Amino acid sequence: MDLYMTDTGDIAIGSGGDIAFTDSNWRDFVQQAYLRLMTSISDFTLYPTLGTDLDALIGMPQIKSTGDYGISLIKAALTRGGSILANLPIDVKAVPISLQVIRFDIYITAGSRTEMILSIEQNLGLD
Repeated sequence: MDLYMTDTGDIAIGSGGDIAFTDSNWRDFVQQAYLRLMTSISDFTLYPTLGTDLDALIGMPQIKSTGDYGISLIKAALTRGGSILANLPIDVKAVPISLQVIRFDIYITAGSRTEMILSIEQNLGLD
C-alpha cells in the first residue's frame, strides 16, 4: 500500500492521527495516474521519465489530431517506467471544451471495475 494522498495532493491523516495509507489497489491506481499526469517529465530528479508533457499541445489547433496526440502522451505517461498501470486496459477520451481548452477523461479497468479516474484540462493557448 501507498501513502494516501488527498485529491489536492496532500498526505492524508488517518483516524488515529497517523499518516494514512491507501485502502485498496484501486486507490493506488488512481494515485499513480494522478501523479503521472499532473507532473511534467523531469519534475522529479530521481524519476526523470515520470510525468507527461501536455504543454506540448499549446499552440496546436482544436482538431482531432491534437486530441489524438494528447491521448498518446497520456497513455505513454501512464504506462512507462514500470508503472503499476502498464498492464491494465486504459482508455482516454479527448473532449473539446472550447476553441482554447481540451479535456481528457481517463478510464482504467481493474478486475470487473471500469471507472473514470481522472479528468484533466489543457489550455491550447489560442486566442
